[in-house]
Amino acid sequence: MKIKKLYCLQIYLIGTLLISACAGVSEFSAREVIPDVKIFGHVDGQIKSISGNMVEIAVKVPEYDTSTLLFTNKITQRIVSKSFLLENSVITIGSQKAKIIEIRKDLLSVQFEKAPALKVGDKISIAVPKKIIAIVDFDVIRGHDKSIGIISMESLTTAIVESGQFNVVERNKLKTVLKEMQLGASGLTDSQKASKLGKLLEADIILTGTFADMGGFWNANLRLINVSTGLIVSAFEEKASFKDIKPEAMRDNSIDLGDFESFAFSGWLIGSQRRDDGGYFTVAKDTTTGANNTNSSLRVTYKLGKKRGIAVQNLKNRDWSMHSGIEFYAKSDHDIILNFSLNDENRDNREKRDGWFAQNQITTTWQKYRIDFNQLSLSRNPDDIKLGGDGVLSLDLIQSFRFAIVPWFNTPESSGTFWIDEVRLY
Repeated sequence: MKIKKLYCLQIYLIGTLLISACAGVSEFSAREVIPDVKIFGHVDGQIKSISGNMVEIAVKVPEYDTSTLLFTNKITQRIVSKSFLLENSVITIGSQKAKIIEIRKDLLSVQFEKAPALKVGDKISIAVPKKIIAIVDFDVIRGHDKSIGIISMESLTTAIVESGQFNVVERNKLKTVLKEMQLGASGLTDSQKASKLGKLLEADIILTGTFADMGGFWNANLRLINVSTGLIVSAFEEKASFKDIKPEAMRDNSIDLGDFESFAFSGWLIGSQRRDDGGYFTVAKDTTTGANNTNSSLRVTYKLGKKRGIAVQNLKNRDWSMHSGIEFYAKSDHDIILNFSLNDENRDNREKRDGWFAQNQITTTWQKYRIDFNQLSLSRNPDDIKLGGDGVLSLDLIQSFRFAIVPWFNTPESSGTFWIDEVRLY
């Protein structure tokens, strides 16, 4: 099936008409309200032991709930919490400065220049200055969209700056030092090299990491390195949707794909087409019949040609990775074999794609049909094979889907009508 040939003057996309109809309405934007990142300036502690100028302090940095935060704020909160206290960093207690020698869970060993005026059991407040952080470009180790690493790094940099907890090393300075060290900007995985880089940048900590496209979400593995010790302070993993990182790449993940009761059934192609083998079809909304005693459905009136099928199509990029299958109601004016098929994009080359299909016997009364995605077969249609896909069903990269009648499973040059209604995912 050559999808490009279905575009003609009589066919129009309903979503486009709706946009045109609303052209005179004033626009507005709404920013999602999210909880702010909680930052620290002080943390409470209690003196546990004193030996000369060496003091042990029990302290607990609060852990904040990040479940309601967006991806970048969630990571920023974890960075704030994990880097607030660092070995070899200087803190202030009262009017005296001290150096953190060792951190053992919630117990700090600190060294003052001279024996402090403290006693065991004293409750104290520890003041911690801003730290300097260098953020190295994130490397995309799996996935076609290499821009994700840069986009996520830039958005995270903004969130870190806005937290007020850090000073961020300027990007040009980072690039200059990386060039001098003959290191690439992406995927700095050696913590000792990262530590050396940080010292040249006069940074306290370095953030580096990798991103991997796992099909439906991105997996971020990030590491926070203490420059003075060369040790990894924290290594953590976060999952992010495409919307979290790159909103403009977000695909429609609606469950309801068409009940056809209203005019706004997005993505469906409505209109008429004549085929070069004598076939033709018309796709229209029918307001006289619907499944489950509803009033509307999608009607396809057709005549099959000798060699080519006809199809009602939905051409909207979608993400179905969170669902197991598709269900719909259908009926026909006579028994037919109806194909459900979809095209998914190749993960490593979005210009290529595969076709997948399943078949159903449609009768003259409304019936509900369910198709599990794991029951789909790879299409051997020559037109689909030419598309050059990778043979892997990528449900998060759905490019189109359709309901079709083809002459090799039905009677060539036959004619009739079938109806589709209540198309949804499960």
